[in-house]
Amino acid sequence: MSITGEHPRVSTIPAAVGGALAVAAAGVVAAAAGASTVGLLITLAVAVGILSALLADRRAWLAVTATGAVTFLIAVADGENGWPYLTFLGLAAVLGRAQRWLRQPVDQTTL
Repeated sequence: MSITGEHPRVSTIPAAVGGALAVAAAGVVAAAAGASTVGLLITLAVAVGILSALLADRRAWLAVTATGAVTFLIAVADGENGWPYLTFLGLAAVLGRAQRWLRQPVDQTTL
């Protein structure tokens, strides 16, 4: 169930923009609901992880991850330093991408 892999007519730019808007919307909703820093981080990490698993293009994946990081840094309140938390957001992006890589069929000629 890949956004750009199963639908060859969907180009990279709309997929990246749509994914980035989805991550930003999730961050805005979590911030507006008054979520704590950890709640906001979990919301964005789940959104980034899911989209990382769905987006086939590496550039779209990087755009979604960068949007999640910027949204988190903007939404962190109370003068808290949000930079150390970005490790968990990056981990969610890498795990989503790795899950996508593990689902790819194995090429039988290399075995």
